[in-house]
Amino acid sequence: MQAHMWAVEPIPTTILQASTLCQADTRTWAYALPLSCFLATECDPFKYVAPFVPWRVKGMMVLAKLLGEAARLTASGLLAKNCPDKALVGVLERSDQMCMCEAMLRLVVHYATIGASEEWEVLREAREMLGEVESLEGREKESALLRKWAMDPEHPEASAFFQYSVLKPVNELAALAVGIMDDQLWNPNSSAVVKR
Repeated sequence: MQAHMWAVEPIPTTILQASTLCQADTRTWAYALPLSCFLATECDPFKYVAPFVPWRVKGMMVLAKLLGEAARLTASGLLAKNCPDKALVGVLERSDQMCMCEAMLRLVVHYATIGASEEWEVLREAREMLGEVESLEGREKESALLRKWAMDPEHPEASAFFQYSVLKPVNELAALAVGIMDDQLWNPNSSAVVKR
């Protein structure tokens, strides 16, 4: 891990397995989000260069689901109560996870349409989730900007909104992943250690 060659196996598979294990445990659930952000930013783009490769699209879909759940847990206060990692809680409390979720869903729909058939379950699920997110009250401005960004990533206002509201917090979450792997998941003295 010291070489920072994150896309070289077995690192991506190990991080993916850790993320999957975290999702199954309420004590470690929040750690799955930075690990998935790390996979999406530091592993998958180098391992699978084309963004429409099904594996990358599935990774974005997992991230969208995690962000939707994080939004619910953050709003209810359960995330801050159950997650001991204050840096992680801080990033989530400063960010709009529904915005991030919607952006991921738009990416999934866009790239799944290019690289898969209309019948692909991931594409159908993403469209359904996107419809639900778009119908949430009070998010009209955010959805409009993300729609503009999806149609034209170079649109000045929409691009600035995406960079600040989506990419910045995703990168902040991803930056926590290595520390989480070292300090929380592989440290035998940690209460959050992943049991095998």
